[in-house]
Amino acid sequence: MKETVWTAALSAMLLLPIAPQRTAPPVTSFAGTWTGDITRNASARYVGGLGFERESEGFTIAQEAKTLAVTRTHVVVDTVTSGSKTIRWTRTYRLDGAESPNSGFYFQHTVSTAHWDGDSLVVATKDPKGDATTVFSMDGPELKTVTTEAGPNGNPGPTWTLFYKKGG
Repeated sequence: MKETVWTAALSAMLLLPIAPQRTAPPVTSFAGTWTGDITRNASARYVGGLGFERESEGFTIAQEAKTLAVTRTHVVVDTVTSGSKTIRWTRTYRLDGAESPNSGFYFQHTVSTAHWDGDSLVVATKDPKGDATTVFSMDGPELKTVTTEAGPNGNPGPTWTLFYKKGG
């Protein structure tokens, strides 16, 4: 009887499919300080002919297993007094697809969701100025961002691509 039970148990174990080991999906690290690549960003949007918008100035990314934080610094020049002030803000995104409330440039309140699409990070942001989606990916050693703003009536608006070099 014992032999029959052992044989049945061993047979059952051999017939069960072996569960594949699950491994964490590969995660691209965007951590570091990034500065705009002026030569590759020649077609980026301009503000009044004064130069690149703040998106191409650069930023610092701190990345952990569950979050990615983008810290930007922007110098605002007062044309009346010729003085300037530095504004720094950080947007932190949860990488599990949950909503991430943030405040941004001039303290706009935004809500973003972020998720991985292969090696790219897709961040969708609802902003008082309008919604936008930014895809972060690597292009060789450079960080590439492709941002699409929402257009009127729910149609896609303008899209622009910027490249950043690590360091700086």
